[in-house]
Amino acid sequence: MNIQTQHRSYSRLLAGIAVGALATVLVGQAANAAMLASDNAGNYSATSGAANLWPNGSSTLNGGTGFGPWTLDATNPGSSYAGAYLAIPSFGWPKSEAIATDGGYIWGIYSGGGAAGAIPTMSADRALENSTNTGLGTLRSGQVLSIAMKNAGIGTTDVGNQSPTFGLSLVTGSGATGTTPVFTIAFTELAPNTGVNTSANTVLDTTITDAGTPTSYVEGVNTNALTAAGLNGGVNLAFTLGNAGAYSLTISAAPGNTNVPSMLTYNGTVNGAINQANIFDTMAGNDGLFNSLAVTNATPTPEPATLALFAVAGAGMLLRRSRSGQAVRNRA
Repeated sequence: MNIQTQHRSYSRLLAGIAVGALATVLVGQAANAAMLASDNAGNYSATSGAANLWPNGSSTLNGGTGFGPWTLDATNPGSSYAGAYLAIPSFGWPKSEAIATDGGYIWGIYSGGGAAGAIPTMSADRALENSTNTGLGTLRSGQVLSIAMKNAGIGTTDVGNQSPTFGLSLVTGSGATGTTPVFTIAFTELAPNTGVNTSANTVLDTTITDAGTPTSYVEGVNTNALTAAGLNGGVNLAFTLGNAGAYSLTISAAPGNTNVPSMLTYNGTVNGAINQANIFDTMAGNDGLFNSLAVTNATPTPEPATLALFAVAGAGMLLRRSRSGQAVRNRA
């Protein structure tokens, strides 16, 4: 084999390595973009005569992947009530109430009654597992925690200085106790207005609490405020964690909801690790409904090994180009 033939063979070999490296990069990026954790109400099956399997028994509290078991916590129920349930179409639940799920299943929590000093709150809490699925995990920079939520009217009556509220908290710690909220979005309906809105003739106040001063986005006042009708139709929340505790939260319409014409975006910072998501209902009037809890990667990030493959691929392409140029000069 002469030197020119050897050069051509070497060029082909490097080109093959380059193509293989780029293919590996694409596969690696697809893997990095995969779902890290997910669960929805459709993962909880029903048996004859049992309409509410989700909160009944530990074996029904850990569907999906990537999360610890659900913790269902009723606080200060007193003589009133607070609870959780799985809504199932075969038991008369209207599928129109379902959001982001298959088959019409949806989770619900409720609380009501009570008096000053004994106001019930119901929360459904879900801890993040780590990458080996062996213990408590932490939401990392570049990851997105998402959930679908809706409420058909929260109510406007304060009880013991506690406004009826439905919302989501992201907390440090795990379990029903020993947690510290680092981010909370709370939906509260204000007193009836003059008839501008379509959902129970009320104004929705969306309050976000994070490392800064709590901020309220009031329907009819702030341009990026969610409406009562928008929450009634179902919304998707996506919390994206960035570097140094910075985050971006988006609220968009669930399928079929025409009352959220454009995506709403909120930015801020959190001052602690996020280990668990808590969905809570405090005297919200209508039940708090939610579904499709998930954690994904916001942007695929090449691993160091993938970056090395980029280098090999680039070197191969450059060498092939150099050999081709040399061949042209020799022919000339």
